[in-house]
Amino acid sequence: MSKDIPPQLSASLRIVELEDQVKGLMETVIQFHEMYGLEAINIPKPDKYVKEGGYTVTELQQRYAHRPALSATPATTTATQETTVLSEPPKPKPKPEAAKESKSSVTVADVPSLPQYTYAPLNAAASEIRLLALDTTGRPDDPIICRLIIASLDDAAECPPMFKSAPIECFTPLSYCWGTSSFTEHIVVDGHSFSVTPSLYNALRHFRKAVPPPEDPFKRFQGDKAESYWWIDAICVNQNDVTERSSQVGLMTRLYKAAHMVHVWLGDEGDNSTQAMRLIRDLAYIPETPEDIESWNYIPKKAGQTYRPDGPGRPMVKLPVHETTFLSEQEKLDNYAAIIRFYQRPWFSRVWIRQEIALPSDVIFHCGAETCNWKDVMRAADILTYFADEYHMPALQHDGLRDTHSFGSCFRKALGLYELREEISRRGGSYGELQVLALKWRDCLATDPRDKVFAMLPLTNPDETDVRADYAKDKQKLYRDTTLSLLRKNLDYLSGCQNPTRSNGLPSWVPDLEVPSRPLLTETNYGHDKSLVNHWGNPPEDVAKFEHVPSEARLDIHGVIFDEVQAINEDDYIEAESSNKDVRTISERWREFHESHRDALFEEWEEQGNWEARDECLRMFDVPFNDSEWQFHILGNTDGDTYREGGDRDGVRFKRWDDDNVDHDPTLKRVKRLLPSDGTPFSDVLGREDEYFANLRPLAIGRRMFFSSRGAIGLIPIEAITGDKVCFFDGCGCPFVIRRAGNETWVIVGQAYYFGRIVLYEASKKPKKTIIRIV
Repeated sequence: MSKDIPPQLSASLRIVELEDQVKGLMETVIQFHEMYGLEAINIPKPDKYVKEGGYTVTELQQRYAHRPALSATPATTTATQETTVLSEPPKPKPKPEAAKESKSSVTVADVPSLPQYTYAPLNAAASEIRLLALDTTGRPDDPIICRLIIASLDDAAECPPMFKSAPIECFTPLSYCWGTSSFTEHIVVDGHSFSVTPSLYNALRHFRKAVPPPEDPFKRFQGDKAESYWWIDAICVNQNDVTERSSQVGLMTRLYKAAHMVHVWLGDEGDNSTQAMRLIRDLAYIPETPEDIESWNYIPKKAGQTYRPDGPGRPMVKLPVHETTFLSEQEKLDNYAAIIRFYQRPWFSRVWIRQEIALPSDVIFHCGAETCNWKDVMRAADILTYFADEYHMPALQHDGLRDTHSFGSCFRKALGLYELREEISRRGGSYGELQVLALKWRDCLATDPRDKVFAMLPLTNPDETDVRADYAKDKQKLYRDTTLSLLRKNLDYLSGCQNPTRSNGLPSWVPDLEVPSRPLLTETNYGHDKSLVNHWGNPPEDVAKFEHVPSEARLDIHGVIFDEVQAINEDDYIEAESSNKDVRTISERWREFHESHRDALFEEWEEQGNWEARDECLRMFDVPFNDSEWQFHILGNTDGDTYREGGDRDGVRFKRWDDDNVDHDPTLKRVKRLLPSDGTPFSDVLGREDEYFANLRPLAIGRRMFFSSRGAIGLIPIEAITGDKVCFFDGCGCPFVIRRAGNETWVIVGQAYYFGRIVLYEASKKPKKTIIRIV
């Protein structure tokens, strides 16, 4: 353009040029608006903010009469906003560097004095949720600036789109531990103050920089902003609205399935967590390329070699040399202590995280500045479970390894998350069973005991249970209603009962999920042969039959009382800290206990002339057991570790080499190099015979061996006493110990475990079906 053209004319020509461009682009803009469903996330159509012919100054003043206190426009707040009248042309945009400096005049100290945030209601019928848009441009000393966006899960894509820019397309749930209930920190949400816990505040400060904003090639949503999108329960759900909390729980399955990834915040760096995460990555290493896999498999077969052949005419391949730095025993102890403290972080015990990690496609762990992927954390937990729990290596029995109420180590607890994720998510996305999930995870921590039920609901089929999240119910009513609902299918949920004294205000037939499980649950499919009618008289049936008597808080269950506790071995029992040597000794004493009481019972039957019962029992047990037969008899009603036998498809579960090569296994050698060891070769302590201890320990902890009046043996809860009866309920696969409570009523003491198939030797006294009244 010529320099002789007056600036006024130049501006006029430029305006005409821009008008032509606007007219040409208008249709394209409208098409983009409809294509990406911008109306659903409150982005107005162009005709709402573009007027043909332009706006007058008066119209602009009216249009911009109400503006927020800060730069973010409130999407969900009903609080009164400050007003600013547009009376002069807007100033030019500052350059990016200047914009960063002048982004907000609010300091961290100012945030508590801002107006408090107020939620706008969600439309439950439209499956609405709130998403948090976190400003990622702030400096470390800037306040945390966010805004809330209302979105519908109905708009979430089942598969991630190529460009994930809409908040509902690219949000990430944050899985974390609330920590203290003190809301002492403050962030800015839509220009207003919002109180959060220190744990969440630190997480937001971390993720403000750790997770970049989604790529947005079309710049459809953010404009000049740089935001990452999150779903965080403490902010996105109105925790003071009981109705909303209940409604949002019902959307959790869809929410976490739509997220595709979840970020886990374990907390700030501490307790040598950085070293722990590096050790975890080292322990969990497995090769990925075909060449590395072949070398990895070659190492234990040819110990000491540094090269392997690679085929005719090809050069030898150098085997990978892993870290060989010598570590002192104190350094190994420090390493192990750091790993224990890592897996003992509160997040691993929180009940809600079960559904948070079971459904998304991927999980990333953050602790301080370090990150670990899901497979590494779980594979390291599996390896350490193998050594510390299944084989109970003495050098790894360390302070803090187990909680006081738990039989398993912190590694075993973490590994349970992998098993849950495999069952629910990776194998076809099948639903879990509420009764199994509630009992398996009752040891988890929950601020609200009702969450022991509600946190499991997103993992279950809503068509198969009428239990719903309802925070208007108190704990007692919820637990009682849940029990009755689950018993309509079968009575296996009664296996969680362990309160014969009814000290918690609940009937003995209602499992109190707030109390950790004392003995672990055993298998619920016993080998009593119901076809032998002459053996049972009236055999137990598969269909549950019971009546609930609300006025007496009583359950009248059809069943068969078939046995009685005659003697209990109170002296020999297995605890979580018992060594394998102790377990072997106790197992032998159990055999002696059984033989002595069996011989005494035989003498009693001979005096009574009950030859039929004696002869039947002799056919089963007169031949002395050798070690392997006795061990098989004890574990006859348990399942082996199928993962250990065949490994798993994604390489998380550790499967060691055959006995001949175990000392050269690369993973085992790394364990010995990095962690405490007494120098004993692994081949001396990891033999196949020792798998007996791995299966017996969780079965025996919290139970005592007993001998029954009919000559059977097994394990019963520590609360059981001599004279207690043993029964089968119709519709339940396992036997129970019950105790008289008076007025022809009984209380449930707990689940009974019989060694081998239940055989009633005293066949002349056939048990009869009866109604067992449980209070």
